[in-house]
Amino acid sequence: MVFVDAPIVIDVPDATSDDLNKYDSAAVATHTPETDPALIPRAWWKAKEITDGPDGTRKTYEGFDESMKFIRRVIDEQGPFDACFGFSQGAAMAGLLASYLERPSLHTAFSDPPLTAQQPFKAAILVAGFRLNHPPAWHRSSDGTYTKLTTRSLHVIGNTDVIVAEDRSQSLVDAFEKPRVERHDGGHFVPSKKSWRDFFALYMQSIHLQDDSQVPSPGQSLNVVNGAAKF
Repeated sequence: MVFVDAPIVIDVPDATSDDLNKYDSAAVATHTPETDPALIPRAWWKAKEITDGPDGTRKTYEGFDESMKFIRRVIDEQGPFDACFGFSQGAAMAGLLASYLERPSLHTAFSDPPLTAQQPFKAAILVAGFRLNHPPAWHRSSDGTYTKLTTRSLHVIGNTDVIVAEDRSQSLVDAFEKPRVERHDGGHFVPSKKSWRDFFALYMQSIHLQDDSQVPSPGQSLNVVNGAAKF
C-alpha cells in the first residue's frame, strides 16, 4: 500500500473563517507541523473565485495540473495500482483519477506519454468525497451527457457531515455506473470502529472478485477473502 501526500503545502486557515472553503476540504492540522512534518496541511488544488466578464465569476483550481503530473510520476515509479482510497478532497481526487485512467485522453498527464502498465482501477474507495466539476475531467457522450464511470466504487458518507453536504456527496456517487453507498452516523471523518476497519479490509481484499456482493455492510458477519490488491 502506497500513501501519497498531496504536493501543495498550504497555510493553516482559521477554522472560523471562510478560508476553509477555498480548499473544498477541512484540512486543518491539530498539532504543530514543526513537531511532525507529516502533519503539514496539504492540498491537491486551491479553489479560487475569479472575475469572469462584467457580471460573473468562475472557479479556478490552482495547482490542479501540477498535481496530475505528480500523480502520474507516482504511478510510473511505484505502480501499477489496483485501486485507490481517498478522503474529502482526496476522494474527489480519487474520483478524477478513476476518470482519467478510464479515458487518459482527458488529461495530458495521462496521455502524453501514454500509460503502459497502469490500467483503470478495479475499485475506488471514496470517503466524504465530492465531484469536482473541472472540465475536461469527465467524458461527455455525443449528446452532451456525462458518461458514467465503470470503475467499481464504494462511497462512504457521514449522516452528520456538514463539510461535504449530502448533495455534493451524491454528485460523486452519480458519476459512477454501479456505485455502492455505505453510511455512518458521524460527520466528516473516516469511520474507524472495528466493524468499519474489518469492512474496509475485506472490501480491499475482494476487488479481484467479479463484484462486491460477498462483502456485507459494516457490522454484519465478515469473512476474509483470499487475495491481495495494491493501493
